[in-house]
Amino acid sequence: MIYGGTITGGSQDVTLSTSFLLLTTAEMMGASSGLGYFIKNYSDYANYTNVIAGIILIGIVVSVLNVFLSFAERCLIKWKE
Repeated sequence: MIYGGTITGGSQDVTLSTSFLLLTTAEMMGASSGLGYFIKNYSDYANYTNVIAGIILIGIVVSVLNVFLSFAERCLIKWKE
């Protein structure tokens, strides 16, 4: 679900981060698996160590996806340097 950005706009990293945030929020509200469910489940049981670990894991996943997206953009789009 990548929307709102053009190839030359440079907003793909913001769009990717927003999409992942919306996915996690949806998992918190109605899923039975995923990182959002993991965080919501452990926050219900007041296990805040696992909640913080889940939040950190989301940050790591989004950062890795942004690095991969930047790398793919540099390799696939020749007019961007």
